[in-house]
Amino acid sequence: MQDFASAAMVRLLVRAMAAHGLVPPPPPPGADGLAASHVPLAYKRSVVEAVLHQGGLGTLLQLAQRVDLLAGDPVHRALLGAASVPELLTRWQRLERYVHSRHQVSVTASAPGTLALRHHARPGVREEPHPTESLAVLGVLVGASQALGVRGLRVEIGAPEAAGHRVNLRMEAPVANPAELHAQLAPLAARRLLGHWTLHWEPHDGKAPTTPTSQPQPATHLCDALPWPPLAHQLARHVLHDPAA
Repeated sequence: MQDFASAAMVRLLVRAMAAHGLVPPPPPPGADGLAASHVPLAYKRSVVEAVLHQGGLGTLLQLAQRVDLLAGDPVHRALLGAASVPELLTRWQRLERYVHSRHQVSVTASAPGTLALRHHARPGVREEPHPTESLAVLGVLVGASQALGVRGLRVEIGAPEAAGHRVNLRMEAPVANPAELHAQLAPLAARRLLGHWTLHWEPHDGKAPTTPTSQPQPATHLCDALPWPPLAHQLARHVLHDPAA
């Protein structure tokens, strides 16, 4: 089977490129184009490389945060149904099982207001993600966290043991212009350290108001009249409580 990647992430990057005056590569061949759930991994990489060549690493990180450009997309609604950063990460991990054939995000450590993450190859896959692919995933997670209203968001990029090769970015305001960001991130890309992240935030975001695009709660009793056994009804109520989860 051909290696594939998330079409939603590619749609985000392509739309962000257009919004910022960059030129994306032609859409992949086939009737579905970018409308399907998957795109060839090679096409995703071509989009990431196009951003890199036209704007650099700083532009790539900033464009990937434009999750607002996915408003109405099922992936957008699923991610922004989360109530906290850990729940957002859990939803991302569920989605990536189905939308990426090679790579995943794993939690390496956690504490209130802190998540240490690593973007890496799935078991049995030899090739690690390109540094630029890792940076794009980080941008989406940061953008989704910002859309959830998370406060005090800060990201450390680089492996914990590489103390001299880490970048610390505050994400609540523009952290730097793209050229400055590129200069900070380029040494980490050269050392393939862009797949190690530690997210910090104020640990009260679980009570933060959700965005207007959050899913309305459906009726959990929708299937109650069906002649199902008790366990099936229990499962139906659980799923209907939050289908986007």
